[in-house]
Amino acid sequence: MKKIALLVLSFFISYVAFSKSDKVPKQLQGFWQYNNTNAGNWNGPLIGENFVDYQYQIYKVDSVTTTDDGLKLWLRSDQDKLNLTITNIKEGKAVLLFSTWEKPLNCTWFNTDPDVKLYEKNKSPEKYNKKWVPEGLNPNLFSISKNKVSYLGKNWELIWAGRYLNREDRILVKHKDDYQILYISDNDKTIKIVSQAFNDVFSPIATNPSIYKIKGNWIGEDTNEWVYGFYENYAIYDSKLWKYKTLNFGKEVNTVLTNGTQTKTLSISILNDSTAVINDGAGQKTFYRQTGPFRNSKLPDHKEFYDSKFAKVDTAIITGVLRNAGNKQPFSVGIKNPLLGKQENFYGDLDSNGFFTVKVPLLNTSQVFLDWGRTNGSDVIEPGERYFYFVDEATNLRTTMGKNARFHNELGNYKIYEAFYTTQDRYEAMDKLKPTAFLIEKSKDFDKSAAMIKKYVNDHPNLSKRFRYFMDEYSKYRLGSDLMQRRFTLDRQNRERFPDHYMQYVTDSLYKQQPPKPSTLIRDFDIFATDYYGYYGDKTEVSVSHADVLFDLVEKGKIPVKPEEKKALIAEKAFLEYSKNVKDSAQLSRLSEAYSLAYRKLTGDISSRNSALVMRMADYAVTLKAVQRDFGSIEKATEESLKNLLFTKILFGLYEQIHQPIAEEDLQKFRRQISNPFLVALVNDKQAQYKKLSNTSISYAESLKRTDHLKDAKNADSLWTVLTKPYVGKVIYVDFWGTWCGPCRAEMPFVADLKKDLKGKDVVFMYFANNSPIPIWENIIKEFNLTGEHMVHYNLPDNQQYMLERRLSISSFPTYLLIDKQGNVTSMKAPRPSDRVKLVETIKGML
Repeated sequence: MKKIALLVLSFFISYVAFSKSDKVPKQLQGFWQYNNTNAGNWNGPLIGENFVDYQYQIYKVDSVTTTDDGLKLWLRSDQDKLNLTITNIKEGKAVLLFSTWEKPLNCTWFNTDPDVKLYEKNKSPEKYNKKWVPEGLNPNLFSISKNKVSYLGKNWELIWAGRYLNREDRILVKHKDDYQILYISDNDKTIKIVSQAFNDVFSPIATNPSIYKIKGNWIGEDTNEWVYGFYENYAIYDSKLWKYKTLNFGKEVNTVLTNGTQTKTLSISILNDSTAVINDGAGQKTFYRQTGPFRNSKLPDHKEFYDSKFAKVDTAIITGVLRNAGNKQPFSVGIKNPLLGKQENFYGDLDSNGFFTVKVPLLNTSQVFLDWGRTNGSDVIEPGERYFYFVDEATNLRTTMGKNARFHNELGNYKIYEAFYTTQDRYEAMDKLKPTAFLIEKSKDFDKSAAMIKKYVNDHPNLSKRFRYFMDEYSKYRLGSDLMQRRFTLDRQNRERFPDHYMQYVTDSLYKQQPPKPSTLIRDFDIFATDYYGYYGDKTEVSVSHADVLFDLVEKGKIPVKPEEKKALIAEKAFLEYSKNVKDSAQLSRLSEAYSLAYRKLTGDISSRNSALVMRMADYAVTLKAVQRDFGSIEKATEESLKNLLFTKILFGLYEQIHQPIAEEDLQKFRRQISNPFLVALVNDKQAQYKKLSNTSISYAESLKRTDHLKDAKNADSLWTVLTKPYVGKVIYVDFWGTWCGPCRAEMPFVADLKKDLKGKDVVFMYFANNSPIPIWENIIKEFNLTGEHMVHYNLPDNQQYMLERRLSISSFPTYLLIDKQGNVTSMKAPRPSDRVKLVETIKGML
């Protein structure tokens, strides 16, 4: 086709002179592509006889005039006007300059877009050869028959149809002198059509098209609650899906619904497009069809949020329908675990109708993300709550049934993130600000949010007490979390602190020692509280002397020593303690003399013999001191429930860090400060879990590789070869990590699904642990089941580990590498286990 096009243009020498016209010469009609463009980007205009498709917008050609070296096209659309100059026209080449461009570009002519593979002339895919009904308010059907397209209530001529990069179909249609390009993407049962004039999701027309008279969600006029939903294949009532046992259309619509165990008989009188009277046998009521946000409530609502007092875990159950889903991935509910401080997701599979059920265990009423990344909803759910959630991706309708439906619908109607939206440029600029300037800018966001809420409340006078309370608290702690996160930008080395007025604003204007009720209500409060009390704890530096740790281990009998060695240690301890605060130089001299060279040699030998144990226990002691410091800062809190929760969170964080039981004497001290018996029980359960883990053998001990025979290796290349050579012929996924590394540990839970996806494949998972004590290293491996025939763990001596890291330029943790079947490192930035789909795809491509 390209060769034919070039032959055609070869007859078009320079350009043909002609008078002013509104038609583009045939020789210039086609697609003009930039010389250097990437597939998938907009890469040039499509020019027709009286239109130009520029940046996905159709412009009509008002006029075409000749210039000294080419043509000039005067273009207009409903939105704006522009012009296009075409010069240096020669042999399928030309220079194009739109009036919006800074400079002209060299372009090449094609009969049509080279990224579009055309279907046979005057044809489109067979899947479109039926009648399609829009999901939105547009009443017009879409259909294709032979070379005719019915769209927007008009019959269009099909000029051409093609598949664009296997992503979507594109169809050029014409009605009189009006052209449109339809961009059509299909998803399971629906198609989405985007054009310059309109975009909507379409479904195949129902078997009984009369259903469209009642299709939609119907809201009670008196209660303002969603009661019925009627759709092609099902109805919704009482938070359940029902089938149509009978459905008859006449002057009235009569239907009998069944859910398998119950039936419901309804008589529906349609008054107009938006109003109906429904009689359920017990009386008739008026309903309005939902087309957007709910109307204002007529009655006040003074209910408060349920507070469980953190006395138990109860499960909330969310059922619902996701209509016109962009994909069939499970519906997700994301919640921040208040004891771990991290996101947890719970899932429910979608059936053929998009129906799902998700069960979410809750410690207290909590803000959640509903199907984030697809429907992007935010809500608050209570322990033990059951509700029905309807989302239509095509129309963006969100509707809820259930005990707290009013609050759910109010929150769903309000765009809670709008006030805090910021551009990337502003975000980067603010990131460079000093604390005071940052405070000023962020307080502007807070004031903006407060003004938006005030206006919204004035426009909706009967909004529930819960909605008002939630929005006030959300705004406070969205700001507060941002302000307190700035503690990590302070210069810790020089002990920089926030200005006094900064913390005074945070305390007096936001916090006032009154957390949300309950404190889990606002996700951002968890970040705020952790940083707020952590900031005050930062005043106290935490350090431990290795000598003190050695003395303690000896005194507790965990390091056996001979009598003379014990005397040497006592002499060293006396000398070191007095050295910290010398009052008498003569006394210091006497202690130094008692701590003789012989004694120094003895204590040095003891320290050298037990260096690994001392280092491990020193790390543990530092960690415990940090916990004690954090407990002390939380004592500032006046709300007992919050203190209990934060104390428990610190202990859960300690378990996450050490992955082993806390020493009983230490645990008792911490546990005494928690007055909530249920939270104490959770701590005890966690302690028992790690005790059991520590006493459990590794399931596949061969995964932990011994390297004693390589202890003298001094060359990084030869060591690397020896460690990886046994697995040549397989793809190796390498993880450089450390037991001390939080992001490393956070990736470990994702490995289980990864192993399933690659089961039976020639893949080896290889781990190199940096500065990781053996007991903790083994516990993490056991905890996350990181063993098996194709899993290999190395815990090399520090000097060898660092040698490999320097050779491979490993400077951050975790770092993931991929090694091909020939033993070559092909990627130094392989996808993480949490990026499962991409990682599996990459590895399979290497097999």
